[in-house]
Amino acid sequence: MLFAASDLIAIASHTIHGVSKRGCLLKSPVQLPNEKNAHFEGDNLNWLKEIDRRMSDFSHEQHSPNLSIKTLKNDAATTDISLIAQFFLTTTAMHYSNALVHIPTPPEVRETAINEVACHFAKIQYLYREKELFKIQMQNLLPGTECQLKKLHAENRLHPIVKDLFGTPYSSDSHAHNLTKTYQIDCRKIEPFGDEAFDAVWEFIKSSFLKAEGSLTISPASWKMVDELANSTALRYFATKCSSMYLIVDDVTKAVKALLIA
Repeated sequence: MLFAASDLIAIASHTIHGVSKRGCLLKSPVQLPNEKNAHFEGDNLNWLKEIDRRMSDFSHEQHSPNLSIKTLKNDAATTDISLIAQFFLTTTAMHYSNALVHIPTPPEVRETAINEVACHFAKIQYLYREKELFKIQMQNLLPGTECQLKKLHAENRLHPIVKDLFGTPYSSDSHAHNLTKTYQIDCRKIEPFGDEAFDAVWEFIKSSFLKAEGSLTISPASWKMVDELANSTALRYFATKCSSMYLIVDDVTKAVKALLIA
């Protein structure tokens, strides 16, 4: 899932990508943290360094005293699922059908956000700050879209990066409530992976979340903190694009609670 921590999420309590069952959007680092060598027994993990930051420290979203919300109901089913929609909607279809999804909407991404993502939800909220649209919140994925995404998954036709992030069930460890640790990824030690088709998704992320909020936090399904995770298709792709990446890890189960890209 993809999520954010903010006063807007209080409107619905859970968000991904802007999505949340326990939201998955966060914000950008403000300063470089102190680093320690990461180590888990039995693993090398030399591509990670533990840092003294908690998940909440990355959030820098502004409060909105002059916030207004326009709510729309939508029942117009669409059969067109773009790769951008696949990235933002698969976790909702597969795991959290009533999750609240939110996307920041700088002018250059508004049309895409509305026409490729928001159109797949029954409930759409336009959030305005000082009469300027700055975010769209969506909830209740349309049944037709949910069925199409589940069919893509069943037929092994999800994009490899989407499948890597969201294509497996969330394990019980994913829902444990233990203390977490934060690890910075050394992208230089991750083998690069390029994908021209997915570059459109990256450009959307960069022009929405990274521009408006500084970072995007994703909640991968059933990732574990083991050295083999460095071979993840998603990690290898994002390592070639973002300026920094972090993993939020359950200190007991070693389940990856979140991947933060900035």
